[in-house]
Amino acid sequence: MFPMHFLTVLFNNFLLERGRNVETKFKVIIEKGKDGFYIGEAPELKGCYTQGKTIKETMENMKEAIELYLETKKELHQEPVKRFIKIGEVAVNA
Repeated sequence: MFPMHFLTVLFNNFLLERGRNVETKFKVIIEKGKDGFYIGEAPELKGCYTQGKTIKETMENMKEAIELYLETKKELHQEPVKRFIKIGEVAVNA
């Protein structure tokens, strides 16, 4: 039996080879910087960051940053390395 991730990659490659776009979702983390701007990061894509004056603008900029990141990797014949594992929660007594 093949893992689901492997089958998804195979199917996406099948569609891409036929010139069809494949929508892929990425997790995005938004934080507020000291200067009041919002900072966006796609933790699955090493080094993929952006910023914006509002959360909406930051999300729009993240979409563009991710598209450019993936386009650059494709032009360089490199597979993007997904490094994101999980966002967890830890309880502490404070």
